[in-house]
Amino acid sequence: MAHILVVDDDTGITTVIREMLTRLHYDVLTAKDGKEALEKLALGPVDLVVTDIIMPEMDGIDLIIAIQRTFPRVRIIAMSGGGAEAGPKAYLKSARQLGAAYCLPKPFMIDQLAAIVSKALSDGQPVPGK
Repeated sequence: MAHILVVDDDTGITTVIREMLTRLHYDVLTAKDGKEALEKLALGPVDLVVTDIIMPEMDGIDLIIAIQRTFPRVRIIAMSGGGAEAGPKAYLKSARQLGAAYCLPKPFMIDQLAAIVSKALSDGQPVPGK
């Protein structure tokens, strides 16, 4: 069973994603920001991180950089609805360049995420920037 960490400051989003992934027989943890995510990553094996980009305390870009440095085998899916300065494409482009295997703009259909999770777990992580 794959272990997945879902990181988003919106508890509604983490709840929906956790419930969907649990129904698909994944072991799911959640975190409210990058700082909490790193604490959970240090506690045990995680195969995949699904992270939002814009979050308080530690954002998804800094989290991706930390994961690449400390947990290079963990695969990453980045998701973003954008922010005040830029739309989701700008943030997701940065996430992809830093090592996210897949990027998903918000809003998305839950079945889209399920398909990307399955693909990320079966494909492995591509080389950043490719």
